[in-house]
Amino acid sequence: MVHSVNEENPREPGETVKSGDIIYLQSRQGGYLDTRGSGCQDNLLCVSCSQKRDREEGTGRWKILLAEDGELGQEISLRQSFHLLNGWNNWTGGYLDTRGTGKGTNFNGTVPNLLCVSTHAEWDGIDDPNSTAWWAEHSA
Repeated sequence: MVHSVNEENPREPGETVKSGDIIYLQSRQGGYLDTRGSGCQDNLLCVSCSQKRDREEGTGRWKILLAEDGELGQEISLRQSFHLLNGWNNWTGGYLDTRGTGKGTNFNGTVPNLLCVSTHAEWDGIDDPNSTAWWAEHSA
């Protein structure tokens, strides 16, 4: 679930999300995608779920960006590539990234984890420029 917190242009549930919007990402299992600590996969910050929207100021906030130069206000289409910048420490929390191989399985042990998730300080990922690029699709 996406919760918009863009104070300048707030969105109601179900409204279009646009580049530059600041959002929270909530798991269907509960918890909000959040950054904490450093050293995960030699990346900038570790990523996990927190019970609070912001475990610390800005750690659960994500800014959706379509281009590195920060072009704002464009609608995000399904399966359109975008980056998520973390709001920790005045937006220096890095871009959501995948790196390394995940260990273990999901909470009930039926699906193996694929990749580790952390943040990277730069627009492009270390191992692959696309590891910091994401897209959205309809939920089942």
